[in-house]
Amino acid sequence: MTVAARHRSKASASQRRDRATRRRANLAHQLRDEGRLNFDRPLSAHLGGDPATGNLVTARHRLNHSSGWPNWRGKAGEWLTPEFAPGTRFRYSGEGHVYLSRVLEQVSGQAFGELIQARVFGPLAMTGQRP
Repeated sequence: MTVAARHRSKASASQRRDRATRRRANLAHQLRDEGRLNFDRPLSAHLGGDPATGNLVTARHRLNHSSGWPNWRGKAGEWLTPEFAPGTRFRYSGEGHVYLSRVLEQVSGQAFGELIQARVFGPLAMTGQRP
């Protein structure tokens, strides 16, 4: 693979990640505007469970990339534990996207794919898009 081809593939992955981030942020803001999501309420309050995150990480932290969560957990099934105090530093977290998607599903009552189709892709007449 040429250097130019590697650059294009890296840019494409980065662009896909950026689009996914904006889609989740758009959905979160819509649900906040409807009073269904409070950006300062702990995300764990919606899903329960994880004592490590407890009352620490909020939607605001997640949307600002300051949750403290790692990009990905070491092993499936491990608790999602912040590596630094939420709100104190910036770090991208793929796990955070997954967790926020689950919260958006919970507060909306819809599967994430259905939610994004109904609220983002459908109104923009975008076909063939993936969440």
